[in-house]
Amino acid sequence: MRRVILAVILCCFISSLVQAEELITIAVIKSQADTPYESALQGIKDELRADKVKVRVLGYELKKNEQNSYARMAQEIKAANPQFVITLGTIATKFAQQVIPEMPVVFSMVLGAERSSIDPPGVSLDIPFEMKVEYMKRVIPEIERFGVIYSPDSYALYKEISVACAKNEVQILGTQINSAKEFPVVLHDILRQIDCYVMLSDSMIYFPKAVEHMLLDCLHQKIPVVGLSSPYTKAGALISFDCDYHDIGVQTVGIIARLLKGEKATQIGILRPRRIRVSLNSLIAKRLGIEISNNLMREIDVIFGK
Repeated sequence: MRRVILAVILCCFISSLVQAEELITIAVIKSQADTPYESALQGIKDELRADKVKVRVLGYELKKNEQNSYARMAQEIKAANPQFVITLGTIATKFAQQVIPEMPVVFSMVLGAERSSIDPPGVSLDIPFEMKVEYMKRVIPEIERFGVIYSPDSYALYKEISVACAKNEVQILGTQINSAKEFPVVLHDILRQIDCYVMLSDSMIYFPKAVEHMLLDCLHQKIPVVGLSSPYTKAGALISFDCDYHDIGVQTVGIIARLLKGEKATQIGILRPRRIRVSLNSLIAKRLGIEISNNLMREIDVIFGK
């Protein structure tokens, strides 16, 4: 029913644009005040200016511990009657899809969107594992076996990286744990059998103390680590992959353009980031005895330990 309503709204809106060049109103809801969200928001604004669209952007932010203001915010958005609502982050996306379901929502900056109950269209934060595996094969061509530890929460990610490894003719050794207490023992065992350890997004496994232990153990065993993002690289992972948040904002505007041309939300689906930023810890590379070519070094966006 929700999708039928959205389809009717979009058809009416497209018809009105044909009749006259109207001012488009877009409401942007951020999950919180955070640098990545600000970068994505800037990407949205830059792309709208580049397209020379007559648009009014209304900004909203869901602040922590102020849930009483959420109802008032929903009323304000409904009163503004925007043609589209763009959400930045999981909290903002769930808020919009639950509280103002009658409005067309285009989400972005959501991790694990394909594995959740979030409706398309939108842009997730999930970087394809196939890209990570291919890149690591360029960094360390002799890699033969990746290792991962996962829980039931991250089992889907383990299956995804398994497919990526199979396509690239790389073996993968994965071990499931059901409690954070199992992690140190399982990690020690798996490091003796692999060439590279890959972190999966899983808050049950990777809390600060566990990450510190993992990085030290991997370094001691001379096993390179693929981190979740640049802070992990800075802390001791060999390499990590980040989304280009500004470009995610640009992608999000692109979805709106496709909707205006008549594509359905289900046809667009959930897009993945198209631009990736790579970070490297050069000190860790030296300690592991890994030599990286000059050509590859020039592709890396952030280098720690210069």
